[in-house]
Amino acid sequence: MLKRNLLGLVFASLLLGACAPMVPAPTGYPAPDERKTDSGKAETPPARRIEPESPKASAAQSAVERLLQEGWQLHRQGIFERSNAIAERALRLDRGNAEVYLLLASNYYSLWQLGMAEQIARQGLPLASGNTALQAKLRELLVEIQAKN
Repeated sequence: MLKRNLLGLVFASLLLGACAPMVPAPTGYPAPDERKTDSGKAETPPARRIEPESPKASAAQSAVERLLQEGWQLHRQGIFERSNAIAERALRLDRGNAEVYLLLASNYYSLWQLGMAEQIARQGLPLASGNTALQAKLRELLVEIQAKN
């Protein structure tokens, strides 16, 4: 009986040992952060700047530009609801583009939704801080909205 229990215990430990994760053997090379210089001091790697991938950013930017062109064209044709839908798509792609806010506010103004137009124009103003022409258009729209209220 003792022999049987001992055999079962050995079998169980072998079975469990086979399931345990194996630790990889050290390679002998220092980690990249631990390389030594000629003076014997540890060398730290130079700091790298992380930058966004330009193709991806420019693709989203060009998509927003195309949506804005289409949105303004529809706005000029008086198709404000469709223009708004396109502007909202552009807004989902780039929330920091002040021209998208101008298009949305212009559409709401044309639809006589003056409260919404004013709110959106005010949201776009701080985003247009680097573009004086766009800032002027947003301010002009706000003046028109306030004159109608």
